Amino acid sequence: MKKKYELAPAVFWGLLSIFVVLNAYKLGLGNFKNAGPGLMPFLLGICLFLVSMLLIGKFFFGVKEENGTPKGISPMKMDLKKISLVSLSLFAYALLLKTIGFLSLTSLLLLFLFRIAGSRKWRVVVFASVITMVITYFVFTSLGLRFPKGIFGY
Repeated sequence: MKKKYELAPAVFWGLLSIFVVLNAYKLGLGNFKNAGPGLMPFLLGICLFLVSMLLIGKFFFGVKEENGTPKGISPMKMDLKKISLVSLSLFAYALLLKTIGFLSLTSLLLLFLFRIAGSRKWRVVVFASVITMVITYFVFTSLGLRFPKGIFGY
């Protein structure tokens, strides 16, 4: 028997994505050379919508186990501690970005996220964080974006 708690989160994220897409469209999309303020939220809303539709499709048409329940991760097996840590770290990142600055805070965030994601070796965590930070910085600065310098001035 399928449980409501398996479908409810996908429906919630699907409805939220529709709300984001509609409001982002109202902000104005612009184009890829001259992006409007709503372009990025619009694209992210579409991605969120697609993921929620995949989850809904998996709920109705997904592979079943022998007892008839959908195969996959049970909500009871999710690591709520990790989910909470990631959510809180992203919230803190959004609050502190202007104060601390992009380079410093993003490096710390990536270190933290890669570490709690499961890597046990610090060398791997530091290397992945630095590479991701450098690539992100150069891609976005080549597009003409400026990042908050923060308290360290870089």
